[in-house]
Amino acid sequence: MRLVGPSGKADDGYPEELGPFLVELVTRRPELRINIVLWDYSMLYALEREPLPMVNLNWMTPEQISICLDDQFPFASSHHQKIVVIDDAVAFSGGIDLTIRRWDTPSHDGADPRRRDPGGEIYPPFHDIQMVVDGDAASALAQLVRKRWRDSTSGTVPALFPTGDPWPGNTVPDFRDVPIAIARTCPAYRGRREVREVESLYMSSIGAAADAIYIESQYLTANCIAHSLAERMIANPRLEVLIVGPNLAKGWLEDQSMGAGRHRFMRHLYDAGVGARVRLMYPCLPGEEANKGIFVHSKFMVVDDRFLRVGSANLNNRSMGTDSECDLVVKAESMDHRISITKVRNRLIAEHLGVKIDDVEQALETHPTFLKAVDGLLGRPRTLRPVELGNASKEGAPSTIEQFADPERPILPPAVFGNLFGANTSSALPTRWGRFLAIAFVVLAFVALWRYTPLADLANPKELIGWLRGFGSDSFMPFVIILAYLIGGMIAFPVTVLIAVTGMMFEPPTAITLALGGSLLSAVATFQLGRLIGGRPLRGFLGPKVSRLNRILANRGILSVMAMRMLPVAPFTLVNFAAGAIRVRLADFLLGTVLGMFPGILILTLMGYQFVQSLTDPDPIHILFLGLGMATMFSLGLAIQRFAEKRRAVPNE
Repeated sequence: MRLVGPSGKADDGYPEELGPFLVELVTRRPELRINIVLWDYSMLYALEREPLPMVNLNWMTPEQISICLDDQFPFASSHHQKIVVIDDAVAFSGGIDLTIRRWDTPSHDGADPRRRDPGGEIYPPFHDIQMVVDGDAASALAQLVRKRWRDSTSGTVPALFPTGDPWPGNTVPDFRDVPIAIARTCPAYRGRREVREVESLYMSSIGAAADAIYIESQYLTANCIAHSLAERMIANPRLEVLIVGPNLAKGWLEDQSMGAGRHRFMRHLYDAGVGARVRLMYPCLPGEEANKGIFVHSKFMVVDDRFLRVGSANLNNRSMGTDSECDLVVKAESMDHRISITKVRNRLIAEHLGVKIDDVEQALETHPTFLKAVDGLLGRPRTLRPVELGNASKEGAPSTIEQFADPERPILPPAVFGNLFGANTSSALPTRWGRFLAIAFVVLAFVALWRYTPLADLANPKELIGWLRGFGSDSFMPFVIILAYLIGGMIAFPVTVLIAVTGMMFEPPTAITLALGGSLLSAVATFQLGRLIGGRPLRGFLGPKVSRLNRILANRGILSVMAMRMLPVAPFTLVNFAAGAIRVRLADFLLGTVLGMFPGILILTLMGYQFVQSLTDPDPIHILFLGLGMATMFSLGLAIQRFAEKRRAVPNE
């Protein structure tokens, strides 16, 4: 990520990219400390996020920069907050991640040469919103992130008592001396109480709406919000709603989860008889590729002229109760506040419509309603167009994918595999089911062993490499690695660590072969262990749903296994064990495992190899090889997507 302004260049003498910028900061200011909390993401996200962050940051940056991978979340939950706090004095929070393909300006010029990723490729226009605060609001956010650090590391960061205010000098505040509220989502976990402030605040603010609600959100699937909007609009016939989001989903998986949920969300409003007073639209640029539009990543809402919120929470089920979220909220307490809220909203509408803010204000004065004013400004080269909902929510869509991609609450371990295949849990478990739970408990105990005991040191790639090399010569090492995968699977050792280590120890072709072969061998061994349990315990668990389960596996066995491999469902060993017990066909299990894991194996092994080569022999050839590997990875991803679409076309019985 490049930290530059509209000029496209840094003018302060520091490096432009985020990583080198932070390193230079602590080099010039030895007393400075930087603490970074990242989500300990699943294999699915390794394709789109920084690979091996612990290696890239902890091993390759000065000691003043500390990083923690936060795993304090249940199954299928993620750390979704985006917060930066400086000296407890100024804080940033909103929708934008500190990653590539985020930089843009409000003009969203379709051919802006400054909007390039590290590979030099121009990426599509990107729209996001963030709030910067100081004073007590910054101090409160500092307390929040300090607690996150303590929960994740058991360490402490001392509180500061700032004497200055490092507010960015070129940023004119929209509000002065206004109270800021913080709304959070945090799932219950290990004795931590559930927090659903985001959901509660959405419900209460919608319930108080009088005339107009303006929303920007990447996703639109939250059932509770759809019901709340419908109820309020029925009770208040004046109320109108404008929702701005992206037009197209990013790939098949998102289309079948978030796309289907958005279709259902809007269908609920139309069925309630209020759809004519709702606009779901996307911003587009003159001369752009048809139907593509600006990618809307922001999470923003204004209710009338009295309530404004900016945050990380989308209007989807996950943000209400599954992921961690942080929204900042302004409630007008004076006429000046109400004027400022209206100006922020109108500024955004003007941006999307390609007009001046004065044009929006004049249209609102001229037309009798909010939506008529917006409609009167449509039709320019840069404008808002209706979102094409498509057919994403038809019956053929894999509801199991949606359940994992957008759950209303964290997925609990006993229900993971029952829910995956559309089954219901039962409190009456047969005796043999106890054997299944006992083995699952042992697997989870091993998972905890590698995370929360002194044995966790062995999960450090650097330590593991030294330990493995002690078992034999280089010629014997491939057999040691394969054996490590087999034993590691039986004791639930983190397979991603083994894959990264394989990439560090061998050249890419050998590493990829060993990693894939070892993973498959380990998967089959634990799969057969689950199969020994048989289907009877599961039949009692699923009851009459077992016939439907068999049909789903017959039609979607490969896709179901792919989903288990890619989505943050459960540890590698537990997935294998449960797939065997649930009687997934071995051929489907193997093919689904290869398709689901190979992209992650490819990138982890290549990055592991590149890391070692960069340290020992920094050569442009190694960088070129990495680029070719990445191209292969993206080609494979496209092939998998096309394969999934063909599988989706198979009719269900």
